[in-house]
Amino acid sequence: MRNIRTFAYSKAEKKSIKSIQFGLFSPQEIQNLAVCEIITSRINDENGNPISGGINDLRMGSSEDKYFCSTCRTNRKNHNTCPGHFGYIRLAKPVFHVGFIKEIVKILRCICYKCHRILFYNTQKYKEISQLKNPETRNSKIYNICKTQKKCKAQDKKIVCNTIQPKYKTENLRIIIDSSECEEEGDNENIRYLYPFDVLQFFENISDEDII
Repeated sequence: MRNIRTFAYSKAEKKSIKSIQFGLFSPQEIQNLAVCEIITSRINDENGNPISGGINDLRMGSSEDKYFCSTCRTNRKNHNTCPGHFGYIRLAKPVFHVGFIKEIVKILRCICYKCHRILFYNTQKYKEISQLKNPETRNSKIYNICKTQKKCKAQDKKIVCNTIQPKYKTENLRIIIDSSECEEEGDNENIRYLYPFDVLQFFENISDEDII
């Protein structure tokens, strides 16, 4: 006969779930919800106790019976009422999000490497697609056209950009840019990495109209 595991009664407040929505917190929301900031690489002090501001900060909960969670005052033996809490690390530089690296490359293929406008901007086809109400259909159609564009067709003050576009591909969490077909690049810089800070600057230069 299979053993049936039982759980101790919990006094945690019960609520009915009406809906679930998945998304990302903004940096400010993460800071507001976190119980501490991780500011040191040290884990324990000289006596073996967790250091405040380290990855074992007791404000996030305890994994050992002898320590109590500094946030809700429970320990591992009485973990039913302590869900655990999270802290945050302030990054010194931008990084690529593992869940969005493919979407980042898709956006790069849709905008000009030089002027950062939609690659087939100001054409009749673009105007027709931009009127579609379904965002997934609209974005898919724009992407399928942009990824085949070898030159930028964006126009500003009657001057067409005409920049030859590089090719993008991913390697783990890195983006590789191939500009071997671009006349503007030298032979020694045909293949190189595009860093998160560069991509962030590209995206910040996208016009409000193109973002929509």
